[in-house]
Amino acid sequence: MLKKFVFSTGIFLLLTACQTHFPLVSESDQTVNTNYCKENKPLTQINYLFYANTMIDSLTQTEAIQEKTNAGRIRLYVNPINNESGKSIDMGSIDEEILNRINRSAMFVLVKNSNAADYSLSGMINTITKRTNQCLLEQEQFIIELRQPHTNTLFWSETKLLH
Repeated sequence: MLKKFVFSTGIFLLLTACQTHFPLVSESDQTVNTNYCKENKPLTQINYLFYANTMIDSLTQTEAIQEKTNAGRIRLYVNPINNESGKSIDMGSIDEEILNRINRSAMFVLVKNSNAADYSLSGMINTITKRTNQCLLEQEQFIIELRQPHTNTLFWSETKLLH
């Protein structure tokens, strides 16, 4: 009886020790945790407007644009910024802020037809999801591009990850 007890206790301890060093993995342990990271903070409309202003300032300070405006103002067609993020964003106020910032620069003449433009400005806001071991991290990405409308050649672009 004592031998059976010692033997079964020894087997139990051996199995317990093995499990400590080599745990069994179940299917539920291998599923991806879809909890969102604590870093996911909702952006406010002010955040989007701030980044729009920053990006237009970057455009107007670009050496190539400044060189082109030495010969005169650039005819610019501005497309509405696309919201591809799935978030509820007031895109009208972002478009208006971009137009106001462009007007204040006095470097461009806004035209209503892309055929009459030297350049066309467009952009989008989308969501990028990064997966880590612990959670999902979502960030908005804001892209603005300046292209020559007849050739669709990219002249300038900027991308910001919004925090």
